[in-house]
Amino acid sequence: LKKGGKLGFVITQTVFKTKGAGDGFRRFRLGEKGDYLRVLHVDDMSRLQPFEGATTRTSVVVCQRGQKTRYPVPYTLWGKGTGRARVDIDKSLDEVLGETTRANLWARPIGSESVTTPWVSARRKALNALEKIIAPSAYIAHSGSCTWANGIYWLKVLVARPDGKLVIENLNDIGKLIIPLERTAIKPDLVYPLVRGRDVGRWNAQPSVYILMVQDPGIRKGYEETWLKANYPETFSYLRRFEKLLRKRSGYKSYFKETDPFYSLYNVADYTFAPFKVLYRGEVATDIIAGVVGSVNDAILGQKIVLPDQTAHLITVGSEVEAHFVCALMNCVETRFAYKSLLYKHPSTFFIKQIAFPQFDTGNPLHARLASLSQQAHRLAAAGDEAGLSAVEAQVDEAAAELWSISDRELKEIRRSLAELG
Repeated sequence: LKKGGKLGFVITQTVFKTKGAGDGFRRFRLGEKGDYLRVLHVDDMSRLQPFEGATTRTSVVVCQRGQKTRYPVPYTLWGKGTGRARVDIDKSLDEVLGETTRANLWARPIGSESVTTPWVSARRKALNALEKIIAPSAYIAHSGSCTWANGIYWLKVLVARPDGKLVIENLNDIGKLIIPLERTAIKPDLVYPLVRGRDVGRWNAQPSVYILMVQDPGIRKGYEETWLKANYPETFSYLRRFEKLLRKRSGYKSYFKETDPFYSLYNVADYTFAPFKVLYRGEVATDIIAGVVGSVNDAILGQKIVLPDQTAHLITVGSEVEAHFVCALMNCVETRFAYKSLLYKHPSTFFIKQIAFPQFDTGNPLHARLASLSQQAHRLAAAGDEAGLSAVEAQVDEAAAELWSISDRELKEIRRSLAELG
């Protein structure tokens, strides 16, 4: 490419949006000391499937040799209805233009520490507002419990016997492993309600199954076999039936020793048993969807802490009101817009570190108001009052905008941008 020459190139869209492999590409320079390439325009076709027989995240970049890239860069987002749509390759350009939409956005690196950070894309004023939202958070997130064999640990409780024991069956048809169906009676102490990602709604999280939790959260491996045998012999006997299968689990072989309890689990620590948690959908979501959960008065188990599965990430907090404060910020339009702009494939635990959630302050009236609004939203969601919930959600967005010093005009642009990003 000659000096001043232009290059148009078809490339995967992920080089603009993902951390790691795309960092070097986003230097837009030929070698360490060579010429710069100025990015003139990007067409993002990741919502389309322009190649026959191939599933891709397609983009087209146009750049010019000899100048540094000036940000923000014009960034056109192509769409065709909802989701990812296939484009008929036999159609003319005019026909395709008639069937698709094009949102004229702008893109630039996240933050100001480096030009190689992943890009965010949005309307120009919304892009400016993102600088107020994307900053280190006072909170961290964790993944929920991982069993690598849900069909053994996930249970159906058939009946509570007069002697206090539970008659249970394993949900053997869940997951890819072929697991035999077993029915037995065990003590209820190590059985907990379980929330999966699919069980988390916006302003709502309700358990749908039970989990046998035999992990010591302090040492982060299964309870000692001698202790489990002595205190919960029926539970140990139940697990012993699956010992060969449990020892073959890929995660068990990767993270535990052969001398560790064969029923050890992963991603279980003290935070898993926190009295109050904010849960949000993980790998089963393309949007931020969060709800507060504490303990439930289960019809069979009585009062019991709810535990999350790995498809439901959790943020631990110190109190119920703090949980609602964090949940309000999770579900507000500003955070959802930041997520869409950063374009994670799924809401991750790392994402939370990048959003400017301040530490909850009981003496801050705005913090208290956000918590109160979340509590109202949970009640309205439970009652199915969509009109009332919509009104409260608008107030959540406005309170979050005040928290982050986002103007009314910027908030309007954020809402428009979120609608365009889908």
